[in-house]
Amino acid sequence: MYCRKCGAELKDGDIFCPKCGQKVEEEVHQETVRQEVVYKRQRDESLCNVGFIFCVIGTVVLGFAVFPLLWCIPMTIYVYNAIKDKKPMSVGLKVCVLLFVSLIGGIFLLLGDPDE
Repeated sequence: MYCRKCGAELKDGDIFCPKCGQKVEEEVHQETVRQEVVYKRQRDESLCNVGFIFCVIGTVVLGFAVFPLLWCIPMTIYVYNAIKDKKPMSVGLKVCVLLFVSLIGGIFLLLGDPDE
């Protein structure tokens, strides 16, 4: 980490900048919050990607019956496009994926929402 006032490198546990004396507690807290937000976003994106993979698997497994493909393929494509374009997915869509495409994929989609 670096001091926002003078740019000097800060060590872990520094309360004041060794170069200019600027208090760094607030900066450390802001950096910690930012890191937590980044971690949560990465975790949620990973959960959505795993959910999409299970949607694809569910669509392939249900491929033996042509009729279920009428809703499996469009929902899987919608999930893919939402993840790719970083668009929010409604809870209704996630529940429909859970019920009609893939139980496990729907659970992962419900757990992870990168746009919250």
